[in-house]
Amino acid sequence: NRSSSSQLVYKSNGEINEIKGSTIDGTDLLSGVSYYITSRFSGKSLDLAGGDTSDGTNIQQWTLTGGKHQEWRVTDLGNGYVKIASMADEGSAITLNGDNIEVAAYTGADNQQFRLIQKRGSYGIVSKSSADATGLDVFGWSEENGGNIAGYEYWGGDCQLWNLTPVYPVVNDGDYTLKNLNTG
Repeated sequence: NRSSSSQLVYKSNGEINEIKGSTIDGTDLLSGVSYYITSRFSGKSLDLAGGDTSDGTNIQQWTLTGGKHQEWRVTDLGNGYVKIASMADEGSAITLNGDNIEVAAYTGADNQQFRLIQKRGSYGIVSKSSADATGLDVFGWSEENGGNIAGYEYWGGDCQLWNLTPVYPVVNDGDYTLKNLNTG
């Protein structure tokens, strides 16, 4: 039972990372948690091509395999936008580059900040750099592994809606720390 004074702590790769325990503005998603992000249309997940985290690596869709190259930590930036970092390298984040979606080293630039727009139980993901006019889009309504994720004018169709599923939806075995926000 999570109350407003509870602190969620998340365990990944043997390390314990504190998470604010707050929800992302306008959603019921927790900030700082890693999610699989899957297309409402194709059912395929956002995926780093070849698992590569270097600047400019394309983001594509692929059948969910559960690797770090398909895990994304979504963190509320406190300004109505989120950072979406790759769990394969948390220094890399989803970036709108022209009309393509790729990863690049996180700098906090507007093209690396995204708003989540709740629609029909899923989310549109739109870029701050476009004044929320450009969203992540399954290019050409592809249903294939390797289909490109592009930045396209956001209109809220199924090819632009995403389901965010926690990577760790229940507490796993291991040691965890719970911290009260009021008392520390």
